[in-house]
Amino acid sequence: MNADWKKRFGLHEAIVALFLRPTPTPLTSQRGGRSLPVRDGSFDMRIGVGWGRTLVNSLAYMSEKAVENVSIVSLLGGIMKARTFNPAEFAWRFASHYQATAI
Repeated sequence: MNADWKKRFGLHEAIVALFLRPTPTPLTSQRGGRSLPVRDGSFDMRIGVGWGRTLVNSLAYMSEKAVENVSIVSLLGGIMKARTFNPAEFAWRFASHYQATAI
C-alpha cells in the first residue's frame, strides 16, 4: 500500500496508518514516533516541529539515543498563552530524545 501512496503523491517515503477508532490520534502518534528517520549523518539535519496532542503523544514511541549533527526547530515562534501542549516544550522534549539541540 505504501508504494501506491508514494506514486500517487510523488513522495519519496510514505507511512500509512489505517484506523477504526473515532479518533486517529493514538495510532498516528504511535506510527509517527516509531517511524521518524532521525539518525547520524555527515551533514547537519534540521527537523522542524509543530506541536499538539498527536506530536506530544508520539514522544512515548520514539527511541532515545544520541544523534550527532541534529537540531530541532520549533516552527511556531512565540507563545502568548501556555497550555497543556506548549510548542517550546515539545521542541525541547523532542530534541532531548536524541540529545540534539533545540533552536
